[in-house]
Amino acid sequence: MEFVKLTALHIADSINLKKFKSEYTGSLINSSSSELYYRVEENQYLFLLNYGVVVFSNFSDIDMTRTIALIADYSQGVFENKIREDYQIALNEGKKNEFGYQTLLVSEITENLIKVVSINLAESVALDFYFQVSETILNEVKYFTEEMEKKGKVKISKHNMLKFIGKTLNTKNRIIENLYIFDVPEM
Repeated sequence: MEFVKLTALHIADSINLKKFKSEYTGSLINSSSSELYYRVEENQYLFLLNYGVVVFSNFSDIDMTRTIALIADYSQGVFENKIREDYQIALNEGKKNEFGYQTLLVSEITENLIKVVSINLAESVALDFYFQVSETILNEVKYFTEEMEKKGKVKISKHNMLKFIGKTLNTKNRIIENLYIFDVPEM
């Protein structure tokens, strides 16, 4: 194996891993209540996380699209716009390991290494997602506070204000529920 191409996609709010595990026929390497790690074919891996992220190793774009369609049946809150991040692990025989912006050079590529890099890539995509959601809410709050400062009131109905507060609280709760994803993975 000369290199591994990894692609992480945040596809949904959550994936029902228990149901997926019971019905998917790939070769399961590792599983827990929050993640599933499969060998699909020789040098091809699939990593699913319950917080809606999927990491593909050595999948073509066509195969990723097909697999996402399959996983969507086990997902809640499927996103139209999926956050994507690509990374590559390359073989660097006889030399020191080197970490780069989009590439990791290593002396040996193992299933465990692919899993650890997949975890980090998944966390990065999840962070990007929550950053975008937080930015949207902060921009809306900024608009309201500027309007209050300039006019002394806010032109929003009570109903819409309650919807905004509910959306904000739900977003905060989703972020808190998923904070565990940023724990250091066990090796």
